[in-house]
Amino acid sequence: MNLGIDLKLTRTEAEAVVKAMADRSQATELEWQTLRQALLELQEHSEFQIFGICASNSAIAGQSLRQYLTAFEYEYPDFSKHQLLQPVYWKYNSRNRQLYSDAYSGKYEGVLISYHSNFSEDYSGTHGHFPLALWQQNFKVVLNE
Repeated sequence: MNLGIDLKLTRTEAEAVVKAMADRSQATELEWQTLRQALLELQEHSEFQIFGICASNSAIAGQSLRQYLTAFEYEYPDFSKHQLLQPVYWKYNSRNRQLYSDAYSGKYEGVLISYHSNFSEDYSGTHGHFPLALWQQNFKVVLNE
């Protein structure tokens, strides 16, 4: 995915960016672009990811998951069996391509990403919540740009 700028981050830098940007609702466009690049960099150092989506309904969860999976270059599953009009929690495992959904009563909305690896030299870690629309074109939850 073209992020508009070419940022090359090391694994250590990417992890620092991801930790610093967790639970942020406002940032400059450069900070959002750096976060996107950092998330993709950590993908390069892990075997698979699990995406946890907390959203006000299935339509929003589906749109968000589709955008994240597109950015990570994964195919997305059939969402038709996971339709709820109430707040939802979706969990998608990129290794086995399974989608789990349930009603959600928590206070957070956003995306958790859990990176997994079977080897100690590769990256493992869980980060978030990140904005549901982080990968949406023209995403603008911006402060002081």
